[in-house]
Amino acid sequence: FQGVKMIILNGSYLYFNLSSLLRFLYSSKITGVLSLIRKSEIIKIHLLTGRPIGVESTRKKQDPLEDLIDSAAWLEGEFSFETVSEDKIIRNITVPSDQLILLLAKKEKTFKELKESLPPLDAILVMNPAGQNGEIRLQPDEWNFLSKVDGKKTLEDLVRSVGMSELSIFAITVKLTQKGILKVVEPVHGEKEEETEPEVLTEERKKGEIRKKLESLEKIFMRYVGPMGTIIMDEITESLNIHKDRVSPEEISELVEKLSLEIESEEEKSQFKEEVSKSFNDNEANS
Repeated sequence: FQGVKMIILNGSYLYFNLSSLLRFLYSSKITGVLSLIRKSEIIKIHLLTGRPIGVESTRKKQDPLEDLIDSAAWLEGEFSFETVSEDKIIRNITVPSDQLILLLAKKEKTFKELKESLPPLDAILVMNPAGQNGEIRLQPDEWNFLSKVDGKKTLEDLVRSVGMSELSIFAITVKLTQKGILKVVEPVHGEKEEETEPEVLTEERKKGEIRKKLESLEKIFMRYVGPMGTIIMDEITESLNIHKDRVSPEEISELVEKLSLEIESEEEKSQFKEEVSKSFNDNEANS
């Protein structure tokens, strides 16, 4: 296949773990390019026999390596991997593969902890005078972020306009909203905000619950089949024509059943289903 590009992996960024995918590619010793795509943004990770040794990025606010690490906090997007010949590989990073993957895993863990409290990307952030009692003590980065909040920009606008990593912006957003310094205004598409806002919030909560279930399911499945679990799950989800933001309980049950067929041991199949059922019940109890 030398000189011939072959796309051998693709999927949704929302439902996979970048560090796990890089571990899989590292263990496979594949040479090629992993592309992360979100709207007009593209980050390309060049791998030589599975080792990340180069990064290209269309983003201009940071250096390519920082952009790669920042992508651990992307909320959406697509990815694909294609094989290329060794002479096409870019070499511009020297961070050892194990250190880079570990760093991404730590960023992903931090992001996961923030995500449940994070407003939707299309939510507008505004100053909340009613929540500002007494002296406000903030760090320089937090003041910088506040200076960009004008009551018109969405969280996504701020991510693109503030010269900071997305993970830092998300952490500051969660902190300032929890302290009452900022408040979230959902986009209103009708005449009365009171009539539209609850519906928007309810829909976002439902999507959040679905995401939580699917992330939990993927994590459990990967414990039984390894790093390929995320790819297998994407393929089965696509084959069942499941929309990941609007999946029904029946579709989730069918997905769990199909995933269990990928587990060879009958005993482990039963353990997998029991673990998934317990995880889902725990999530519902905590909602």
